[in-house]
Amino acid sequence: MNRQGELFGSPIFEYGLFSQLSNYQHVLIWLFADEQADDKFNQCYRELVDLFFFRAKAVKAYKDSRQIYKQLDLSYRDIETIIEKIPKLDNTQSTKTVNLTYLKDLLKALPQSSLTYTRLLRNIEEYQNTIAINASNYAERLQQIHDITGENIKFLEIFSQRNCLFFQQQISADLGYFRHGSELLSKAIDSIRGIVEIEQAERDRSLERTIQVLGAAFGGGAIVSGVVSQYIDKPFAPTNFKYPVSPLVLSLLWSFLATAFFGLMAYFLIKFRRRGTKGK
Repeated sequence: MNRQGELFGSPIFEYGLFSQLSNYQHVLIWLFADEQADDKFNQCYRELVDLFFFRAKAVKAYKDSRQIYKQLDLSYRDIETIIEKIPKLDNTQSTKTVNLTYLKDLLKALPQSSLTYTRLLRNIEEYQNTIAINASNYAERLQQIHDITGENIKFLEIFSQRNCLFFQQQISADLGYFRHGSELLSKAIDSIRGIVEIEQAERDRSLERTIQVLGAAFGGGAIVSGVVSQYIDKPFAPTNFKYPVSPLVLSLLWSFLATAFFGLMAYFLIKFRRRGTKGK
């Protein structure tokens, strides 16, 4: 038994505990002590039916909100897990250790997670509004019953004054806690997007430097090859070589050496310029 009291001068007993919400059932046993209680019950029968209807809707909304609470709690834990996996870069850490593909996949998945999380928050807010509306309707019917009977209805007032207030306060506390998850998601998305942009820019610069080095190397090699081929018109026969080296092979050799030389020159020049830029 949850509690007992009097209504219209007759004893009434209530069964059902909100602490056992998953198996909650509301049962009232009302023992009419005299005909006067029966008459007053008949006078406000419609209002009592409405009263318990609004009560049931408020309890159902709170019960459903507990299911949403569990889903939000799981989602919040997932958000914290994702945030812990986001690499934290500082000025001394290289972005080469960053898995760019993984971060891009996160950028695709997180907005959907954020949408689902926001929808759950909106659902629990709707349950809070449902409780508030039905609590107001419940209080209105209570006033009508009091006006009709003129009796003390404190036994019925407990639900709107205590239970509904608890329901709304509990959901408000849940919202205050879980709204922080939306902020974490937004910060996580911004953080990942920043890391991806930095890494992508670094890779683009690296590709640009590679193209510059290769361009200088092949350009220089082509020029040297063109010049050398004009002066090499007969095979070269070193003393220790059994067969002479053809002009084509000599031209390719000089071209290769020139390509390597100009490539190294371009590499060190670009590297020197980068250090000078960072120093500024």
